[in-house]
Amino acid sequence: MNRKTTPALTWESRVNNPKGIHCRVATRLAEIVANHDAEVRIINQGEPADCSSILDVLSLGLAQGSLVGFTAHGPEADKIPVEIERLFSGFDAG
Repeated sequence: MNRKTTPALTWESRVNNPKGIHCRVATRLAEIVANHDAEVRIINQGEPADCSSILDVLSLGLAQGSLVGFTAHGPEADKIPVEIERLFSGFDAG
């Protein structure tokens, strides 16, 4: 199935890391996406960023407490929310 024709998976998450989304967290987010057959976007106040791009994610300037949305397309899109939730909760933030 083409990623563009599969329905989007959407969810929200809150940034719990006290330092927000810094380089290490953005890198880990890009790694999560790279390890799955899916395209993922993070949306902050209507501004989307490609989760596979560390610079795109960092450009959002996400601080602790930020509530962001995600959309994911692709055969493995359903596997990504759990990993991102773990990262955003601080358990995988490094």
